[in-house]
Amino acid sequence: MRGKTSVFPAEPLNNFSVTFQVSIPFTYEPEVQPISLTFTEPVAGSLAVVTGWRKLKHGDWPLRNELQAVDVYISPREECDNAYAVYDGITDNMICAAVPENNACNGDSGGPVVIEGTLVGIVSWGIGCTEAGYPTVYSNIATLRSFVTENTGVQ
Repeated sequence: MRGKTSVFPAEPLNNFSVTFQVSIPFTYEPEVQPISLTFTEPVAGSLAVVTGWRKLKHGDWPLRNELQAVDVYISPREECDNAYAVYDGITDNMICAAVPENNACNGDSGGPVVIEGTLVGIVSWGIGCTEAGYPTVYSNIATLRSFVTENTGVQ
């Protein structure tokens, strides 16, 4: 992998999900609403939206001042598993998505992956930002849903 930088931990995050409680209450408005959690894993080829404070390319600095969004397509599970075979592939708690030359990047970790207003993933790890053949890996909300609901009450 000479000349390429990996942006994932030595041990891929098999159960990457985060819960937190805000200290200052906020009010739901048309632009501020809770998001529903998926019950099922998204189908390969489904269009999803990833948002975050991402770098636009690897090595870019600083992070953006404006929230960024990118459209990605859910990758076939076997294709993603093969791409990361050298790292023992992906687990059931992971899904992948990508588009050529425009994937999640540094600064997006922990951000939402949404399909039609439903949370299907959380940005987790990957190789670089736009490395050909390496889709970004996301936490699979369908398999981690019970953990999130038990710890947050979000349904």
